[in-house]
Amino acid sequence: MSPASWKRSRRRCDEHGPPGPSPAPARHVSHACSCRTVAAGEGAGGPCCAAMMRQVALLRGVNLGKRKVIMSELRAICERAGFASVQTLLASGNLVLDAREKGAKLEATLEQLILDELGVKTDVFVRSGAELEAVMAANPFKSFAKNQPTFLVVTFMRGPASAAEMHAMRATALLGEEVKQGENCLYIKFPKGQGPSKLKLPKVGTARNWNTVTKLAAMAAA
Repeated sequence: MSPASWKRSRRRCDEHGPPGPSPAPARHVSHACSCRTVAAGEGAGGPCCAAMMRQVALLRGVNLGKRKVIMSELRAICERAGFASVQTLLASGNLVLDAREKGAKLEATLEQLILDELGVKTDVFVRSGAELEAVMAANPFKSFAKNQPTFLVVTFMRGPASAAEMHAMRATALLGEEVKQGENCLYIKFPKGQGPSKLKLPKVGTARNWNTVTKLAAMAAA
């Protein structure tokens, strides 16, 4: 090999470095993701990013008696747990958040989180934004809701009320009170308010008046 050829060969070796083992594959590092509706494996979140969807979570029976839940603390524990865009409405336990889980799985996660972090045992009822919109669209008392929104109540449940529960409610309803079955909920009309009512409601459920339902639906859609 001529001196010139040897120098050119040496320069190429210097530029590319000596041969060695293949580089190790990049290690996957998990990370939190703030995206809302990005499908897994796509978009800014990368392959570890599952879709986050807007969800509404309703806590049952909080801030009654000794079951105190401060809304700022509720938001804080949800944010620490990885939920995004966490909001609350009023002090009655109304959460709107972005979550990867949904339905019964999210209900169980939130119930355990609230018990572990706040020491409060409560039932949580989850609805997606679309499900809440469907509840509003199916309202059988639209005229009443427009005129007396605080006297129309939606009771959210795990499933439909049984025939026995419906019979018990109708048997104890005062004059003008009316109950209609919805999709895993009840629409209840209280012309004189809930105060004087003797209505025998199902044991497992949580009620919100129409004003609150409307505001939660708007928050979920934002």
